Amino acid sequence: NVISFSHFLPRPDLLPAVEHLRFKGLPRVAGCAAIDEQIRALNSALHVFGHSHIRCDHYIERVRYVQHGLGYPRDRREGEFAFKMIGGVEE
Repeated sequence: NVISFSHFLPRPDLLPAVEHLRFKGLPRVAGCAAIDEQIRALNSALHVFGHSHIRCDHYIERVRYVQHGLGYPRDRREGEFAFKMIGGVEE
C-alpha cells in the first residue's frame, strides 16, 4: 500500500461543518484539489496531513485521510495521549 503525506489539507470536505469551526472562513482557504489529484495518481491508500490542527480520520472514495493535530498542551484533555497509531487500511 502507498502512504502519502502533505502539510496542507487535500480536500475541503475534510473540515467539520462551518458552525463547528472557530475560524468560519477556513473552508474558503483550506483544501487543495491538486493535492488530492496527486494522492489519487499515486493510488495512495492512506494520506496523512496537517495544517488545520483539526483532528479527523475519514475514508473517502477508497482513501483514508488522517490528521491528528497535537495542538498546544492547553488544548489536550488530562491524560490524553498525544500520538495516534494508524493501523491497516481498507482494501
